[in-house]
Amino acid sequence: MSFPPEDYDSLRVLLEESVEDRLPVVLTLQIGRLFCSISLLETTTYGLLVSALAREKNFREVLLTLERSTFGQLVSKIEKTGVSNKGTNYLKSIRDLRNHVVHGLFREIPFPGDPKLDEQRVSAIVSRLEKYQAHFGFAERNLWRLMVRAGVFEFVDLGESGYVLYPTDID
Repeated sequence: MSFPPEDYDSLRVLLEESVEDRLPVVLTLQIGRLFCSISLLETTTYGLLVSALAREKNFREVLLTLERSTFGQLVSKIEKTGVSNKGTNYLKSIRDLRNHVVHGLFREIPFPGDPKLDEQRVSAIVSRLEKYQAHFGFAERNLWRLMVRAGVFEFVDLGESGYVLYPTDID
């Protein structure tokens, strides 16, 4: 069996084989979930900043600037919106964790196809990656709250219908 599987049938066969043959797939899937949570955090950060900073006359300029920004630069722009020191310190720690994962994950964990992987080691690695994923998910789901507290957004609770966020300085 080749790794990674080239099609769904190969994947299904691999998952039906022994635990040792499944370990690379399990690890690869968790790495994928982790990177998806990072991507969602980055996209949410970008979207909130576009909403907060872009006005009709400078929308295109802000959009282009933010599109070219790294996650660290987006966090710096959030700092300038008035988010509290506690909030910006939290975002900086999330930024540092993100950088650690994106730029150094495979210095910390073996590649999924490493022959030295056993079930116990994969379980420990997956557990650690799930913790990272939880941190990114929490930050993504609550970033808007930091910006509401800073007065960047107004929050309107619509009850069962959800909520609406809008920049405070909309005319």
